[in-house]
Amino acid sequence: MSVNNIITLQDKYIEYYLGYRCNLRCTYCGVNKEDEECSNGIDKFEEVLKNNKYFNSEKLKKIILSGGEVTLFRKEVLEILEKYSHKYTFLLISNAVEIDTLLEYCKYPIEVTVSYDGHNNDRGFDSFENLKNVHKTGRLKGINVTISNSNYKDLYKTCKEIIELYPDLISDEIMNNDNQGLKIEIVRQVKEFYNFDYEIFREQLTKLYREISPKLHLFTKHTGVCGNFWEYENDLVCNHGTGDVDGKGCFQTVNNLETVIYEYEKYCRNCKNTICYAYGCPVTGEVIGGYKDHPYCKLNSVLQEVIEYERKRALLLHHIKTTNYIELILTENCNMACKHCFEKDFIRNKNVMTKETLDLIFDYFIKEDNDKVFSINLFGGEPIMPSTLEIRNYLVKKIKESKRKVEVSVVSNTFSITDEDLQWLKDIKDAAYYFSWQTSIDSIEEYNDKSRITINGNGTFNQVFENLKKISPIIGKEYININSVVTFENINGLAEWGKFLTDNIFNKYACACSFRTDQTRVQEMDLKERCIVSEEYNKVIEYYRKGLIAPEIVRKIFNIQEGFYRFKNQKTEFVPSCGICNGQFTINYNGGLLVCHSFTDDMIISNLKTKYISDDIYKIYDTFSSPTEQYNAKTKELCSECNYRFNCIRCKLTHYTQNGDVNIVSPFTCEYVKQISRIFEKYLWYDFYPLTPEEREEFKLDLLELQKLHDEDPANQEIIDTIYNMYKIRRERIW
Repeated sequence: MSVNNIITLQDKYIEYYLGYRCNLRCTYCGVNKEDEECSNGIDKFEEVLKNNKYFNSEKLKKIILSGGEVTLFRKEVLEILEKYSHKYTFLLISNAVEIDTLLEYCKYPIEVTVSYDGHNNDRGFDSFENLKNVHKTGRLKGINVTISNSNYKDLYKTCKEIIELYPDLISDEIMNNDNQGLKIEIVRQVKEFYNFDYEIFREQLTKLYREISPKLHLFTKHTGVCGNFWEYENDLVCNHGTGDVDGKGCFQTVNNLETVIYEYEKYCRNCKNTICYAYGCPVTGEVIGGYKDHPYCKLNSVLQEVIEYERKRALLLHHIKTTNYIELILTENCNMACKHCFEKDFIRNKNVMTKETLDLIFDYFIKEDNDKVFSINLFGGEPIMPSTLEIRNYLVKKIKESKRKVEVSVVSNTFSITDEDLQWLKDIKDAAYYFSWQTSIDSIEEYNDKSRITINGNGTFNQVFENLKKISPIIGKEYININSVVTFENINGLAEWGKFLTDNIFNKYACACSFRTDQTRVQEMDLKERCIVSEEYNKVIEYYRKGLIAPEIVRKIFNIQEGFYRFKNQKTEFVPSCGICNGQFTINYNGGLLVCHSFTDDMIISNLKTKYISDDIYKIYDTFSSPTEQYNAKTKELCSECNYRFNCIRCKLTHYTQNGDVNIVSPFTCEYVKQISRIFEKYLWYDFYPLTPEEREEFKLDLLELQKLHDEDPANQEIIDTIYNMYKIRRERIW
């Protein structure tokens, strides 16, 4: 086999074997111990340089001098360094027993890696003190730690001791260079030599990864066959043994080469565990006595599991650290059974979040003291029930103890409000930096009570409305929002509901409202339903023209967003406003982390109590937070090219649960949004077109005039408020 025929090369470095001669007898050492008299000096080195084009390549920057123990080849090494250290960078790997000789080598511009396995080891020598002497010369560039039976329980302690003295050994600069930094490997030895407690091993690796560095050689991926090997016509050859490429190389000690290659091809070459040395070194099979069912494989599997878990954990902690908004599912239970609820098919239970779980939530999310306001939304199920009162009171206590500014919002059906709940409202409002409330009412009583019903099928409108009157003075009307879901059971009452809001609720018990379409509906609308939509929304316009519905309520009924005006007919990126897309977490009563309240329990990505992290965490974040293109399932129209995209929720999770694809928008959602947007565009566009900057300034001056009028005679406050509200309604075009 000619060296010139080798077609691929690991050309960053080449290892020159001085011969076997060693002053230690490490129990796990796989170097051939039969030929201790063999010595490859400068003559052989120069022959290699002359005859091997790879040694003579301009690309070659580093030569490793190895053995045996390099300090036992003093004459050979000094001759080589004297003549060639100006041309090549030499790396010497030593056990540092013969420290005086090693320090003599360090007078040359070399790099030194010292083997150190901790104070308890299978080497029979503790090189820790000699490490310090090498470090003083400035030549110490690496430390090799081999994990064996004697030292694996102290692995973290050993590495921590090293890094405290030599922190540069895990710097990015040094770790990015071959054969430098802190290098760790699992010893390769025959089966009977292994005696590892896997759980202790896992614990040590975890601490090493978290507290030392995830960039250690132990945790980094091998790119393939090791640096001393090339592939030639599907055979493996190397120059590790003698500096000659003769078809044996590293295999020269292999007793049954064909068997080793066969087992390597069968068990390791296609193995996904690329951290394992056997993946890139066929000779490992000979050293450990075969691959199949070997403890070495199990140890590397533990290593792989630790790496994978810690990477998932790092991803999760990144999102936890960067979020400022969480939803708490205090309970999955509910005192209502709304027909259009997206949670109606979820498995209900009456469990309630515990104090221990809430403590964990604060430890993970709200422990840091910083100036950013942290938002907590209480969700459910129904968060305001007698069963949740204790944990709600505990939440008040936690907020008061927190160093963060915490704002709290509640999404409630407002069906069950007791005197204890009214007291809790006073307490939470006092504790929170900001407090707001959302009440769910869909329509006037006739239509609301068709779908928003109790578990027994009774209507809920009157009780919810009476409770709204109770909570409004405590919370403040300006902090209450009325949320309505438009379905084909209540759409015929939409205009009447807008009038009722204007006459009986708006600026009396609440100052904001929102309207949503039925998220459970997937199939497209039929002709009859299209007619109903047109008739009812045109009726809303008729009521607005007669002054029966306030303009701000009309705009909310049509769900027209500012982006509709600013970017109409422009191909502009759509930015979702909720869920995983904006880095929030939903946490259920049991400490399970979800990225949105619409996620079901089988989509939990982690659990604060059990430290469980889902294998699908990468997939979930890639799938739901990536800016992928969405399109209509029926027409294939791209959402980015739709003029009405800003009026559409475009929730990826809704699309996923409805269609099995985050990018497919259901025909119903698309058709509904387009139809009502076109009606608005045709009849109300200029009524609500946003003010120009000049008009905004004029409006501000008008408000200042009102303030001046008040200052001159505060007794006129009532009439001033009336004028202001009328003026605000007329100028609702301000966003």
